[in-house]
Amino acid sequence: MNVDELVSALQRQRQLSVGKLHKGPYEVRLVLPDGKDGNTVAYVHQGRESGAKQHLVLSADEARTQVVAHGTASNASRQLSSYTVTDARGKTLGTFGRDVKRSALRPTWRLEQPGLGLCLGNEGRSRAVARRAWHLMPTSIRTCSPVDVAEDMPYRYEFRKGDAYGFTVGRGAFDCKICTPEITEAALARRVLLTLAVVMAGLQLTEFRG
Repeated sequence: MNVDELVSALQRQRQLSVGKLHKGPYEVRLVLPDGKDGNTVAYVHQGRESGAKQHLVLSADEARTQVVAHGTASNASRQLSSYTVTDARGKTLGTFGRDVKRSALRPTWRLEQPGLGLCLGNEGRSRAVARRAWHLMPTSIRTCSPVDVAEDMPYRYEFRKGDAYGFTVGRGAFDCKICTPEITEAALARRVLLTLAVVMAGLQLTEFRG
């Protein structure tokens, strides 16, 4: 599958499954009608640019010879960065980042895309409460858990454009995958969505371990 075919194939999907390979990139799979994972169609690689800014590469192959998108952070802080996603030629596909002001009350992310406008994603209230309770626990308790709670903690963000549902990014408990259960916004660039999903996964992990 060449780059153009991959972009078209991704854009047709209503569900995508993203999982982390051991000490490797994230793996993007199609989701079959029965809900099981299908073929691997893309990879998301993470790295750093000069200035320690996070840089992500979405490619059709693990060797990164067929790049379909880049995601670049605005600064070295994951919590405060906004990200710009471009295609292989440098054209901007969309931007996203944590909405710092809204997140003071409830964790919120924002995604903007030319022709689509602004989508806001909020975490479910029960999970937001669980997250705050976890951070209030003494460090001695959080670090002595027999399992890596950060790896297993579920999260779910529902993104809306105004009052209209657009898509969801999240994962279940003890699930190694990040799944976008449903994408109803046809115009949403899947390359932006996949980059967002990987950045969110990394930040969730960092915050729960912090």
